[in-house]
Amino acid sequence: MNLRLVARASLLVNLAGLVTTLQAQSSAPIPQSTGLSYPDNLTGLVYSEVGQGSGAIVRHPRIVLSCAHVVFDDYLQASASGWTDLNDFTLAWNGDTAPSAENAVPLRGYVRFSRYAETSLNPEKYNLAFSEDFVAHFSYFNLTDNAPAAFWQDGVAALRSSAPKRITGYPAGLYNDGDPLQYRLHRTPDFLARLSIDFGRYLGAVGPSTGSGNSGGPAWVYDLKNHEWKFAGVLVSGLEKSQGDLDNEIGVVGANAAPWSLVTAAVKASGGAAPVTPLLFNSTAALPAAIPDGSRTGVSIPFDVSGAGKRLTTLRLSLSSDHAYPSDLTITLRAPSGRNVVIADRPELDYVELTEREITGFAGQNPNGRWTLLVRDVATADIGAVTEARLTLIAR
Repeated sequence: MNLRLVARASLLVNLAGLVTTLQAQSSAPIPQSTGLSYPDNLTGLVYSEVGQGSGAIVRHPRIVLSCAHVVFDDYLQASASGWTDLNDFTLAWNGDTAPSAENAVPLRGYVRFSRYAETSLNPEKYNLAFSEDFVAHFSYFNLTDNAPAAFWQDGVAALRSSAPKRITGYPAGLYNDGDPLQYRLHRTPDFLARLSIDFGRYLGAVGPSTGSGNSGGPAWVYDLKNHEWKFAGVLVSGLEKSQGDLDNEIGVVGANAAPWSLVTAAVKASGGAAPVTPLLFNSTAALPAAIPDGSRTGVSIPFDVSGAGKRLTTLRLSLSSDHAYPSDLTITLRAPSGRNVVIADRPELDYVELTEREITGFAGQNPNGRWTLLVRDVATADIGAVTEARLTLIAR
């Protein structure tokens, strides 16, 4: 049976019961009797000289994504560089005792942001380390027989959306050593809280919680269009009100083009074929950009694309606007070749927020050059602005 379809059915049954306001939603152990379905079955324990964390198999069956601080000892400097050499991974463990060596698989290496070490050891830049807290482990052989987890090309945008979310992993910090629940896989209830950016790619929300000890736990966001959970980032911090903290809280590093470059490097290092890395281009316009009211001229939002392949295969648009009445708007995207594709023509929407919307009509074109997003307000009275705009593309 397709585990992703099972997960989809489960979510659709429960979707109506999801709350739309932030509230305390702590993770809980998954019952051992239920078995593990997608994406829980791709979450696992990471052990290192530094301690225990969580991770997930994403994009490639040899790659585990986790937190840098799970394998970087910024206090004891366990090795000359601070990076540990002995890391084990146990996939989908949900037992009452710690996994044995027979269950664990050695992670042969890792690719990480060097800036994490630089910032975490610098008191003036310590907070910036959170936004670099991401690591890609690799193995020389497949870690699972299942397909690796699907992923959001722009995890930051997905985490900021109103789509359903959940976090899985092993919050060992909630329990005493030896407590059976310390080794059980946990999952938060599905929640709709929009995470907000604190700095860089580090986002947070008050309400949901996994408690402490779950660093590297995958943050999943549900793709309502394609009906599946996708990896969007890793948990790097968590507070738990029941443990004496003021509120439940989560801190997540969202994945984007920079972490995916690590995955590409890790796949190459493990001897596999490197996937094509999506390229992300933010608009070169100063945002927010006001949309002229009742004007056929509109506002032009440019994107300067360079360094891509010469044949476009995939193009996605992320766009946000605070316009009071979106049905006044028409939105058109123009390629460097001059070809135009209408994205929306006076849509019946309450608000404009496109996240990784796939755009067709440009396949095969050379994407390098200036793209222009033209947003027109063809009626009067209501006003607004374009607040965010980015293109994500794959070209060969």
